[in-house]
Amino acid sequence: MINPLIMKRIFILAVCLLLANGSLVAFAACTGSSDVNIPGVQSEGANILTAHIALKEGNGTVYVSTSPKLAVSTEESFEKSADIAMLHEDNVCDVLISFPKIARSGNVIEGPSGGLAIATAAIAALRGAHVRPNLVLTGDLDYAGDVQPVGGLYEKATAASQLGYPIIMPVLRAYERVSLFPVIENGGIVYQAQTLDEVLKLALTNTPIKSNINITDYEELYDVPAYAKSAVPEFGTLVGLMEGDLLGLLGNMDGGGATLKNYVAKYVHDQEGLSNKGYAYPVANNFFLLYINLLMTKYASPELGADTFGCLSELGRRNITITENNYEWYIGYRTRLGWAERKFNESKNKDDPESMRSMANARAWCNVAGRLADIAQESAAIKATQANKNALRPIAEELIKIDINDSDAKWYSDAAKEFYRNGEYGAVVYSMLYAKSFDNDGRNLSREEVGRYLLENTTGIWSNIYKQQVAYGYYTNRTSEGVYNYARDLEAYNRQIGEKLREAGTPQAQTRNQTTIGNATASKNETNTERSNIESNENNGYGQKTDLSAAGYYVFAAGAGIAVFAGMVLIGILIFRMRK
Repeated sequence: MINPLIMKRIFILAVCLLLANGSLVAFAACTGSSDVNIPGVQSEGANILTAHIALKEGNGTVYVSTSPKLAVSTEESFEKSADIAMLHEDNVCDVLISFPKIARSGNVIEGPSGGLAIATAAIAALRGAHVRPNLVLTGDLDYAGDVQPVGGLYEKATAASQLGYPIIMPVLRAYERVSLFPVIENGGIVYQAQTLDEVLKLALTNTPIKSNINITDYEELYDVPAYAKSAVPEFGTLVGLMEGDLLGLLGNMDGGGATLKNYVAKYVHDQEGLSNKGYAYPVANNFFLLYINLLMTKYASPELGADTFGCLSELGRRNITITENNYEWYIGYRTRLGWAERKFNESKNKDDPESMRSMANARAWCNVAGRLADIAQESAAIKATQANKNALRPIAEELIKIDINDSDAKWYSDAAKEFYRNGEYGAVVYSMLYAKSFDNDGRNLSREEVGRYLLENTTGIWSNIYKQQVAYGYYTNRTSEGVYNYARDLEAYNRQIGEKLREAGTPQAQTRNQTTIGNATASKNETNTERSNIESNENNGYGQKTDLSAAGYYVFAAGAGIAVFAGMVLIGILIFRMRK
């Protein structure tokens, strides 16, 4: 029989060994490392960055190399992803993130799309494993381990395909699926993942990865209740016109075949049902994004640039008056026209994927601006007092002082500054409010707060339109704080805009040399400011200059005056000679 004392000593020794072994495991877990490929979208297109993740003992602090520079939102995304990895593995280590293969430069890495890759590599390091080297990961993560949407998927998938690497990304929405099919048809491998665990099974093993996208898989529609509180009939009509534009573009496409056309037709039909329930803006946004992806599928870069230039040139020649009746539609039209012009100028004469998407964005915005211009013109034809848009300058001046940090939101604040220089003060307000609303919109809205807002009465046109998106987000548990902020700010500032325009009335400068539009009037002074602000060189890459600048106008006028004077002198000489 074994001595009980010996048994006790054996038990104590076993416990000590287990504890020691646990310490060794914990120590080993904080010494691992792994590389991971992350796609980044730049002005010249997407490229693949290799991040190196290393662990060391610590309390969970995340250290990031100073080169390349990271935007604040990216640093926060990396910290969250490392935290998710530690929670997933029930361990705590410090995490060191570097990009050893990137030369020092002034480029800044922005956005949250590297979150999935960082978390996957950190878990690999904790397990003493490595992420497979021939794989690209993109997507954000939440604390539940669900893969969240990110942008630039077409460019990222194209970059991965060029290297022969499969790419794992979030589950695609309908408009994204359309643009990625050409990548898959050309041999690219695109895998949609819903959860971090699903990604780990593929990224940390040699399991073969195959594309799991099927164009016949239609996007699931959420069963949401009707929401008629924020209905805007004119916008519902606009959505119908956008649908017609979408189907018209689809009908003129050579590629894609019957499968693509049937898919889009089915998708559009489903969206009609959503619009009929009172969610016109979510449908308009879906149509807008699908239109962009169809443009990229249909056109080559030069053709799309020429088409966009033509749209902007035509729209820039329209003469529309701002009145007390139509000012919201007018400002909406001018804002989107300005955004379209800015996107056009950023991407003209370029043929990389990112510029191609930017040009498609410009074309889609131009299309929407044209539809809004039609509504503004019809509203101006109703008997109403012509408004003085210069009255909005004080509001614009206050808003334009706001500092914007988020890079995506800053694009809109920079656009607002261009609007200010061009005297489009209403567009300054709309664009600046958009930037302000989406600048670091990371606060978690309570469902109660959003629910109370949806019961409030809203009087503004655009605040009601965006409120439809808030309602859709509320009923699908996907409320965007940025959209919520924008809808509320639009309502508050709409009241100020209306008051300013009514107080100012019609200035004398705007009543001279009037041109009739329906029952309303537009001055030639006003007309000059309505011209397209497309920046152009002598040729612009797509056609002759479309702008008659102020200097050009005066030169023309002076030349005409000289010609008239010379003609009068010549006639006088002839009369004099005839008399002799």
